[in-house]
Amino acid sequence: MSCVIYVFADPGVPGACKIGKDTRWPYRYKQARCHTPRPIAIEGVFTFDDKDALGAAEKRIRQVLGGCRRPGDVNEWFDLPAAEAIARLQKAGILGSRNLREAMAPRLSRSGLLYDDWREQGKASQNYRWLIAMFEEQSPERRLKLSYGALHDTAFLYAFTYNPWPVRLVAGFEHGRAVAAEDPGNVEPNRLLKQAWEEVQRQFGSLQSEQVGWLNQGVTSGEVARRLAALDVHPFPLDRPKPPGARLRDASIKKSTAIGEPQPLGRVSPCPVIYGAAGGRAA
Repeated sequence: MSCVIYVFADPGVPGACKIGKDTRWPYRYKQARCHTPRPIAIEGVFTFDDKDALGAAEKRIRQVLGGCRRPGDVNEWFDLPAAEAIARLQKAGILGSRNLREAMAPRLSRSGLLYDDWREQGKASQNYRWLIAMFEEQSPERRLKLSYGALHDTAFLYAFTYNPWPVRLVAGFEHGRAVAAEDPGNVEPNRLLKQAWEEVQRQFGSLQSEQVGWLNQGVTSGEVARRLAALDVHPFPLDRPKPPGARLRDASIKKSTAIGEPQPLGRVSPCPVIYGAAGGRAA
């Protein structure tokens, strides 16, 4: 059951659903859980014989439901309850009982359960200059997510496509002992940065949550920044050029930013509590 059309729902927006394709099911489900602070619900899984049939179905889905696309920069979300969207697609002959499979949450390995699109901490990344990225969901709840590791470009550019709300990078942090080069001297500050992330999760979230990195409702950016500062982890200007020591290229980003070049700021909204009048700008 590799090639599927999935239908996801997020309890944060009961009247919406996300419909997309997966050629390696359940990979997209594994991926989706770190994009939102709420448990993703699988409302439907429909199998197809091959990638060509899957691609054709995806194209027709966009045509049939195009008028219901959720506004903003969210991707493949429709302002329709999942049941209604499925009914429309079944009526159009795109989905049917023949290829419907039981919509059960797949079993994932422990590494899969705690997967995060915005984290890279492997041995090959130990000498890079790591960061902690703080993201904010642009919803009434304003939920925060923290990720750590070597994925610098990813923090600035990678979209939260499985969240029905836009999500923005609102702050970036580094350890006070970080080295401005790809250097073994970064191994220890990176270890301390990871410990700081874990401490924040213990205090304000959960280390074992499948919604990896998301903090509890009501936690504020100021609380998090103060806890990180006590651990020698401090904010950096979000408009600074990509710094020496940052990873040169992330696999999830098609066009990387060169060292010394400015980062794109289209998904950035600096937190005024952390940056004040500077607005996330370099001094």
